[in-house]
Amino acid sequence: MDLKLSGKIAVVTAASKGIGHAISDYFSALRANDCARAAASFADHAVVVDERRRHVGRQAIEVWIEETQSKYSPVVEVLASHVQGEQVEVTARVRGTFPGSPIQLSYVFIIQSSAIVSLEIH
Repeated sequence: MDLKLSGKIAVVTAASKGIGHAISDYFSALRANDCARAAASFADHAVVVDERRRHVGRQAIEVWIEETQSKYSPVVEVLASHVQGEQVEVTARVRGTFPGSPIQLSYVFIIQSSAIVSLEIH
């Protein structure tokens, strides 16, 4: 399964349904600056690791998204994706109000039951 790219968000093909929709919804919500909708892509017990900090649970993840959006105003351009089982690695160019912008980051998602249960950003 591959995510098709259109503009700055991932568009999901029919073959990617359960796995791709959560990721596509996450990036789409970020682009719209809709933190609650972005957090809704995660399972209740999900874990995010970003900037060496762990955020556990959907509520903590929503706070992390709000803080990140406010602090950095990131714009994420999806460049490529690779799927291996439940893991989806998305390579993206991110620009915003942070030193070194733009940078290329790797978003490593684990999907279970059509929801993101883990995201590590490198």
